[in-house]
Amino acid sequence: MTKETTQRGWLVGVTLALLLLAAFVLRTWHVDYADGQLPHPDERSTVAFYAPSIHWPPAGISPLDKRQSPLNPLWDISRGERRSYTYGHFPLYLLVLTANTANKLAPLAEQLGAPADFVTTLRTANGVPGFAIVGRIIMAVADTFTVLLVFLLADRIYGRRKGYRWVGLLAAAFAAFSVLQIQLSHFFAVDPISTTFTVLAVYGALRMAQGRSWGWAVVTGVGAGLAIASKFSALPILAAPVVAGFLIWWRGKGERKRGKEGKAGKSEGAGIGQAIGLVAAALVVSVVVFAVTSPFAILDWENFSRAVLVEQGAMVRGQADFPFTRQYRGTLPYLYHIDQLVRWGLGWPLGLLAFASLAWVFVKLFMGRARDGEILILSWIVPYFGLTGLFLAKFMRYSVPVTPFLMVLAAGLIAAMWARGAVKEGNEEKQGKEGQKSEFSGTGGQIPEVAALEDQSASEKPPGSSVSSDQPASQSPIPTPQSPRRVWRWLAGIVAGVALIGALWWSLAYVNGVYNTTHPWIKASE
Repeated sequence: MTKETTQRGWLVGVTLALLLLAAFVLRTWHVDYADGQLPHPDERSTVAFYAPSIHWPPAGISPLDKRQSPLNPLWDISRGERRSYTYGHFPLYLLVLTANTANKLAPLAEQLGAPADFVTTLRTANGVPGFAIVGRIIMAVADTFTVLLVFLLADRIYGRRKGYRWVGLLAAAFAAFSVLQIQLSHFFAVDPISTTFTVLAVYGALRMAQGRSWGWAVVTGVGAGLAIASKFSALPILAAPVVAGFLIWWRGKGERKRGKEGKAGKSEGAGIGQAIGLVAAALVVSVVVFAVTSPFAILDWENFSRAVLVEQGAMVRGQADFPFTRQYRGTLPYLYHIDQLVRWGLGWPLGLLAFASLAWVFVKLFMGRARDGEILILSWIVPYFGLTGLFLAKFMRYSVPVTPFLMVLAAGLIAAMWARGAVKEGNEEKQGKEGQKSEFSGTGGQIPEVAALEDQSASEKPPGSSVSSDQPASQSPIPTPQSPRRVWRWLAGIVAGVALIGALWWSLAYVNGVYNTTHPWIKASE
């Protein structure tokens, strides 16, 4: 590792830390913005009715008794009747555990001389609205972790070549200033934490496909299991490990055709066997994690399926008529979601770039040039948005599970535009190809998109052109009239700058306009 590499790594780390800090501050800014009021109906229902009833059962009662255990959110013990709890068990259990722990820490905080307001917040954490404050902080932490995962995913897909570590940082910046993610972090609605584990599952699936790793298969399973345990609509995430297994087999088949002995094994049978084994491991882990963190979804399947699949399904499809879904009658499937996300959730510059990048990846897929990471992202977006976009109910929070992936693709499109303007000739071309062979030998033989584009640029040099053998590889040759147009780099910089500045301005305007002013409920009562 050279000194230059160390310095660049340090710079990337510091920049990422600052982005994560900014993301967390925006997501926790004035977290009690409504002065104890609970304007979000789902949050109000969870923290006022469900969370206070969840506790460890007394002696003599099994924690898994579906009719006597107070751990079952689907059954009201005091009334002896079912409850229509439509969210996952895991966020509810995490909320109650965190709030009770905070309550127990109040005396210690007081002894240590903590501010009185902070001690009061801890002391009231397991009440109403204390549960809401704790829940919002949990969502903020989860969504900040999503920003980190966005960096890791974008860096893995587009940044594994020298000079392109900025791609992951750009994607993280887009996610950090996403207004939709900032808004949902100010409610205890479980969409943000389900999204966190969805991104983890896709990232794990990519690492599993590239390294053929059992460890990453487990990570993929954990992410998928917790995503579904947070919100059952995340069920399509199970496609990610399956697609990863297909990519393992497909890349291994390509290696064998080229006469290589890849990690997949010596025969096609061995390659298929390993792919199936990794997929099975990920799926089994996901089922186990879901069962452990959402036990009554299985033990009380009758009530769970009725609440989540029947009642909730009737609401989102418009079969059941509710005042809060009538606003969506007559709206267009898919287009309404896209319009709302571009107009309000991301702002026009970043929103347009996000969906342009999605179209770009679809074109690459049909041309057979999509990267493994892009294919895995589509393995989530297509089934999830394909189903959700058809619903009558089109709450904008239904779009948040795809938003982080759009940020990754947006940064990837900028990177591809930047790479179009690269000039690689002579010794640079030779060293670039040799570097690719060594650097990406552990990624299924696949070279990141930006590297492929730069190689394409190198092949466009004019006939007869050459570079002296003693010319330093780091020094770009003088562009010729037929060299790739530098306008691509100017365009990439302008598009990235406009999208990033637009997202920053829109996020600050939103935070200032909503959380730095008196809530309309309170103002109307004055």
